[in-house]
Amino acid sequence: CQDHVFADSRSFQLQLIFLSNSFSNLHHDACCYHQNLHYNKISSCNQIHSAFFFVYICNVYCSSGIDDISKRAQELVEKINHNRTSDQNMIDSFQEMLIEKVTEMCQQMKEHMYTVYEENSDNMQVKLQELSEVLESCTKLSHELLEASRALASLREGLAISQEIEL
Repeated sequence: CQDHVFADSRSFQLQLIFLSNSFSNLHHDACCYHQNLHYNKISSCNQIHSAFFFVYICNVYCSSGIDDISKRAQELVEKINHNRTSDQNMIDSFQEMLIEKVTEMCQQMKEHMYTVYEENSDNMQVKLQELSEVLESCTKLSHELLEASRALASLREGLAISQEIEL
């Protein structure tokens, strides 16, 4: 799109140069004609009428050229504005697609994260169950050890009493 704008801009510049040269030539011709009228003191009605007709044609041509330049400038501005709108629409569309893709990726990451959490939870549950069984076993052994310790204490007391009796 930008190349078309530059191409149109270059064409527009060339047309302005052409019209400027044309106006310059017309102005030069009009000045020469005016000098001829002035220096030669032309009094013939036909020649004066021709001079006015020439000035009228020059004004019409100038006005037409200005209108054409104005119209082309307006078209160029409209085309630039259209291209800007098109660019904005493209950026908006890209932004929407980007948001959609980022949202999709975040959802996939969440799903993967929850899968990993679930696998870790299952592994932790197995380990906690094993720990619970080991702790239960330790508690049972602690009770058995306590009972054995009491039994030994009773036996020692019994032996101490029997030794006192013997003495």
